[in-house]
Amino acid sequence: MPRSSKRTHAKEKAQVTRLKRYDQSRIPSPVFDILKRLRKGGHDALLVGGCVRDYLLGLPPKDFDIVSDALPEKIKKLLPRSRIIGRRFRLVHVHRHDGIYEVATYRREGSNAKRRIFRRPQIVPFQNSYGTQYEDAYRRDFTINALYFDPSNRRLFDYVGGLDDIENRIIRSIGPAHVRFTEDPVRILRAIRFAAKLGLDLDPEVSAAIEAIKPLLKEVKRARLRDELVKLLSTGHGTASVAVLREYDVLNFVLPLHEETRELLDQAMIESDLRVQSGRKVSVAYLLAVLLWRDYCHEIEHQRDVLSNDTSDHDLRMLAFLAVVDNAAQHIDIPKAMRRFILEIYSVQPRLERARYNKKLLERPRIRAGIHFLNLRATVGEVSYELVEFWRRYQPESRKRQTSKVRRSNRPRKRTARSHAKV
Repeated sequence: MPRSSKRTHAKEKAQVTRLKRYDQSRIPSPVFDILKRLRKGGHDALLVGGCVRDYLLGLPPKDFDIVSDALPEKIKKLLPRSRIIGRRFRLVHVHRHDGIYEVATYRREGSNAKRRIFRRPQIVPFQNSYGTQYEDAYRRDFTINALYFDPSNRRLFDYVGGLDDIENRIIRSIGPAHVRFTEDPVRILRAIRFAAKLGLDLDPEVSAAIEAIKPLLKEVKRARLRDELVKLLSTGHGTASVAVLREYDVLNFVLPLHEETRELLDQAMIESDLRVQSGRKVSVAYLLAVLLWRDYCHEIEHQRDVLSNDTSDHDLRMLAFLAVVDNAAQHIDIPKAMRRFILEIYSVQPRLERARYNKKLLERPRIRAGIHFLNLRATVGEVSYELVEFWRRYQPESRKRQTSKVRRSNRPRKRTARSHAKV
């Protein structure tokens, strides 16, 4: 059981811990080079956030975020192949052979941080307010994300009790949770994501704040909600994320769904998690198609009841699609490209429900996704597996496999001894 809730406040002086066991090989060499160049220039250079948290939890560290007391212009000067980005937060992206690394300057809460509590979350203040390491720690959301690590001497800097919370496997807010969540309700979704991804308990104060503040999620910018929802469902821990979302009844404040979506969504999360674990990507538009499918089916019946009998099935389905997507777009942002993808998957389902070979149908650009969606429907009993097997016999290969075949066929053949003899 998690220990009793306390309001966590940062201390001016950090608790410094020297890690006894530290595997240097888990940190990419470009990270060491960046840290070394910043220190050589006379500045702090530390790792912070998710990479430190994951390492301490025994997970493979990712997203190596670096912080320094140097201003962005100085960071850019010290690090070759780097550029300054961002408007809200000015950061430096450092390009290396294995990817892009992010370097930020210590920041503090903006001067209007208290006013943000009473404003709509869409209105995001300008926050290039630079500060100290202590102020940078205090502005972060959860204690487990506010640990600073110096790989050169294996020292860990903790201002907020994050190391203690990691050992106790608990997610605790920095400062009163209800205040922090009111400032930015998206922190609710971040807390749920960390709980699902890391297998940690939510502090009782955090749980209470989620229950009280979750209605404010309806006020959050639609694009931000979509991005957070995608992280919850498509990064390999979707099943656990959906379970926590249901436990706190949060999903209805992000994207209200038909009650019959549950079984289809659960199966989609199992498949999504397996796909990520095997190193493959998950289509965001495909997941949205799963979320909206039952609403779409019921909307077709509604349109059939209110429209005249001479309305074609094609028109009924199109009207239903527009109604469902437009309604969902009031909650989360759905770009045109995603809408086209969802429409393509939905439009091929009636034709795939007939086991009749159709060459033109198989040439549709999203037919593979359509057949995969048909298979998902079969797992919940909407269609038969025999129907899925019929279409899989004719399913075209993926573009990646087709490209690989073309490349192999275009390679020059090795000359054999017989061909040399002919010459």
